[in-house]
Amino acid sequence: MLVSAGGLRGRIAMFRTLGAFKVAGAAYCSVLLSGFVPEAAVARGAELISQMRPPAVFDAAAPSGTPDVWAVSDNAGDPEYGAYLASECVTCHQASGADDGIPSITNWPPDEFTRALHAYKNKTRDNPVMQLIASSLSDEQIAALAAYFAAAD
Repeated sequence: MLVSAGGLRGRIAMFRTLGAFKVAGAAYCSVLLSGFVPEAAVARGAELISQMRPPAVFDAAAPSGTPDVWAVSDNAGDPEYGAYLASECVTCHQASGADDGIPSITNWPPDEFTRALHAYKNKTRDNPVMQLIASSLSDEQIAALAAYFAAAD
């Protein structure tokens, strides 16, 4: 059975990072899925992503003092604080979850959201606007935003 990619945003957010390494794995890039995706492929992709860990070249490329984003992503955030912080995010990313040129960030799994923001903060994921925004966020703020957007509809 095929399911709409829009109805599976949380699982697809994890599936996006399959094959999303560039420059020998040193930086993540987005792989956007659109249209229809077989449900089994999405589930398998989510399973594979949950088992992934960055290769050694990723660690070597990170600036000194960079937090371990795999450990940081385990921090539980406060969704109410995230709602307070989210106003800046939804100036570009639509609160409705629509994907009109700028990727949706609603219903992302918190660990995936956290890793993405830390990759922008560490400048290992390319997007100057997101790098600037993420660089101003603390670990607590990133975790709060992740908790908020994971539950946002």
